[in-house]
Amino acid sequence: MKKVDLVQSAMQILNQCMHTENHNITIFCGEKSQKTGQLLYKAANILSRDVLLLQMDMAKFFSTEKPQPVVDLMNAAGLIVVTDKNVTQHKLRHAFKENPDVRILCINSPNEQSVNRWMKANHSRIALRTNKIADIFSIGHKLKMQTPAGTSLDMSIKPSMIIADAPAINGTPRVCLLPAGAVKIFPDAGSVNGKLAINFLTGTKQKDAPATLIVKNGLIHQIRGKNITAELLRRQLKRSKPNARKIVNFSIGTNDTASFGNSVFEDQKVLGGACVFIGEPEEKPSAQVNLTSAVMLSPSIYIDGRKILENGLLALN
Repeated sequence: MKKVDLVQSAMQILNQCMHTENHNITIFCGEKSQKTGQLLYKAANILSRDVLLLQMDMAKFFSTEKPQPVVDLMNAAGLIVVTDKNVTQHKLRHAFKENPDVRILCINSPNEQSVNRWMKANHSRIALRTNKIADIFSIGHKLKMQTPAGTSLDMSIKPSMIIADAPAINGTPRVCLLPAGAVKIFPDAGSVNGKLAINFLTGTKQKDAPATLIVKNGLIHQIRGKNITAELLRRQLKRSKPNARKIVNFSIGTNDTASFGNSVFEDQKVLGGACVFIGEPEEKPSAQVNLTSAVMLSPSIYIDGRKILENGLLALN
């Protein structure tokens, strides 16, 4: 296997995310992500003379009342790097709402091995693939999804939101959360109908026969199956209110270096997989949303009758 210079790879990622004028790089890491923080610090010092690595309690970093010295560092930075296994989009949105001009690179690192894989990824290729699929989806009206396990869903996506979760290339987008690589689809509420064949829940390594979910007008009406996946879904959704059985969104994985079984977050990015998110849609920006996410393998997707993905891979040249 070809040996990869991780410092060089980290430097390239930082360079893609950096602010064009403000080269101040501030890195925040937790106790369990020290090694990743030190790797990034070493790489950042090649790019800038103004680099700071700060290890702290990440719960305090993401709290609404941060220590004033931390606030001052964030305000002065051109690029903030955060590495922690518990980074989420929800936390990011609120942590940086007072820093609209700073660029942010976040690494959701469950372990050092995962970080090493992500550093080796061809981020330009992942971004190109992600943006191409998102662009095609954004001009469609009707979406059909099928999988070998039995998924057969129809939905309307005409006025819906399509989000390209792509790696940062030349500073775009402002926030990059690694591992990146997914196209998020928020269909019209109530338009999703058909069957979902769930292979496994994200973050679980237990793979069994698929569980079948019957969907009517965007709501889960029935869970079929006598396997581990079906029982886990019943257990999670039984505790929820009826409204929390809604299909909120889907994501299509586009990252060819991500792999299943490492974390909930990484499972949502794997090329060749699709995720469904079930729960209650977010009504307020400040609301904490707990969604159940589950994986469907090898999705084929048709937009207005035209095949776009086949078994999770782009079917168009």
